[in-house]
Amino acid sequence: VSTQSTWGLSEMESSSLSLPLQVEQLFTFAMNYKKVEAISESCLPVSLKIASAYRCKHIVLDHVVSPEAHMQILDAIKLSKDIVTLSLRNCQLTNLEASCVAECIKGNNALRSLNLCGNEFSLEGMRTLFEAIKTSKSMRVLNLANNKISDEEYKLMAADINKTTLSALCLDDSYAERGFVDFAEALKTNTTLQLLSIVHGSIDQYIAELGNLLKENTTLKTLLLSTNHIDENGGAAIGMGLKYNRGLKYIDLSCNNLEDEGIVHIANGVMDNTTLESLNLGYHSVQKEGMKKIGEMLTKNKTLKNLILSGNRRMPTNYLIHSGVSNIGT
Repeated sequence: VSTQSTWGLSEMESSSLSLPLQVEQLFTFAMNYKKVEAISESCLPVSLKIASAYRCKHIVLDHVVSPEAHMQILDAIKLSKDIVTLSLRNCQLTNLEASCVAECIKGNNALRSLNLCGNEFSLEGMRTLFEAIKTSKSMRVLNLANNKISDEEYKLMAADINKTTLSALCLDDSYAERGFVDFAEALKTNTTLQLLSIVHGSIDQYIAELGNLLKENTTLKTLLLSTNHIDENGGAAIGMGLKYNRGLKYIDLSCNNLEDEGIVHIANGVMDNTTLESLNLGYHSVQKEGMKKIGEMLTKNKTLKNLILSGNRRMPTNYLIHSGVSNIGT
């Protein structure tokens, strides 16, 4: 193992948890528990203490589902003040472990990225986490995908999001509840969040709030809304938001239900947009009217560089007479 290398315990025996003395810093400690069932859980904290001693920057411990192992792992992680990235994806963490994760956040001024995708936090656990995140000056990336975020949890995030330093937030596979309205309202004045991902989030019934958000927010650069059942009415709301937005660089609207009418609304909005550089409209049933409007959009918009139209069967591409677009993916 050399400086700034990856140490995978899946390739080591539990009896040889040692490192060469010449190694000054371990860059990444990665373990997918599905692949290391032969290693005893009791070795995990020992391994992590070694990682801590070598000032490990990135720790990935996905799919560790044993409650006993959770506490041992988190107790060991608390010893390190150098962790930049921590991933505990699909570990079935509950509110009890949320308290320990919160202590890790508070005790580490270097932590920038936290992946908690696929866990089981309720409102109490989420509140504990955000109380800690609000105190952090280093936290930038938070992944809460597939956490079944409730109405009250969306309201909690609405109250706290503008008190954090987060620049990227992932809420994929978290079905939107009524509290999403409050969340979108809070983001109108947010000055740090640059990436928001709500893929497969069923936000179609609250899409008007996202449209209004785009009209006012100038900080958000990337918005990922693939697979949300967004129809022509949602297209109208997003299109109007894009018309007045002056910050967004990339929006992904692929795999929705925009149809021709929704595509027309989006294209109308992009015509007047002066900042958007990439647009993904893949996997829609784009037909003649939609393609005509896209062609018109491409002749009028001067900033769009990338347009993705893949997955649109029998698309009449003869309307793509464009200027200034360097990459059209069909």
